[in-house]
Amino acid sequence: TRARHGLSARMRNKSAWAPSVKVQATQRRGMATEKQLRTRLQSVTNIQKITKAMKLVAAAKLRQVERLLDGARKFQAPLEKTWPERKDEDAPPKNHMIVCMTGDRGLCGAVNSTVIKAGRAMELEDAKAGRNTTFFLMGEKAKGGLERTSKDKITTAVTELGAKAGAASFQEICLICEHVMAQEYDEVTFIFNKFISAMSYDTTPAPVLSLKLTAENREAWQKYNFEGEMRDMIANLYEFRMAVLMFARAIEGATSEQSARMAAMDNSTNNAGEMIDKLRLLYNRTRQARITTELIEIISGATAAEEMNASKRKSTEAMGKGRRQRRKEEEEGG
Repeated sequence: TRARHGLSARMRNKSAWAPSVKVQATQRRGMATEKQLRTRLQSVTNIQKITKAMKLVAAAKLRQVERLLDGARKFQAPLEKTWPERKDEDAPPKNHMIVCMTGDRGLCGAVNSTVIKAGRAMELEDAKAGRNTTFFLMGEKAKGGLERTSKDKITTAVTELGAKAGAASFQEICLICEHVMAQEYDEVTFIFNKFISAMSYDTTPAPVLSLKLTAENREAWQKYNFEGEMRDMIANLYEFRMAVLMFARAIEGATSEQSARMAAMDNSTNNAGEMIDKLRLLYNRTRQARITTELIEIISGATAAEEMNASKRKSTEAMGKGRRQRRKEEEEGG
């Protein structure tokens, strides 16, 4: 007994200076922990709220610009029908200016990139034909997309048009139209997205001859009666028509942008919802697996403790039975 007490004392003294070892739960490689899943679930939920709000904002702006588009199309149609343009068999003019009309912000699918690609393709065609090409850019996305490849050909870049209303006003377009007409060109081509429906649009190039070439085509104007000097009337009508066309095409592009953004945010919201369901299922599975493991450990520990107590009881009973047997033998021998 003394030896046993001495050994226990030495073991207690040894444990006082022995280094402590911390047992940490190791994460299986490639598996996310509950905390990581909970953090990711919260971030995806926040993203879903943002995309849903952007979808509602885009839908409200789409209704506004659709009303502007109806009026702009009705006002534009007579001016397009009564104006002479270059025929396909005619030789293209030497100086060509391309006006790319995009938005200032992204998150709207390929509505901006299609205009930029069409502008680059037209630039390559002009290079093969030996035409002089310049760019007049409307929108931050057009500026960012063409600055890298055609910086020396960009004459003007206009951004932040209709930032609050969702579309440029007629007053803003009139100021831009003055800058366009101040450039040197024989033909200007507007590249914009024509609105078809809430789910589709068409990237359309629309060429317009310069005032000089338009006034020289006197045969096209013989069927009209002018009050005053014909050249002055054509110049005034050309400026007004250019402003109306630019405004209508800017509204077409803004409507296409808002519809594309609404569709993109709707898809993003649905994708975020699917991701949330998968993450929630994975999180619940991981949590249930942890709880099951803890229950198994508790039950195993309780079973081991019970078996240990039973073993101690058996050993105690055996020791007591042995003492009684020795006492009995000693009494019988005495």
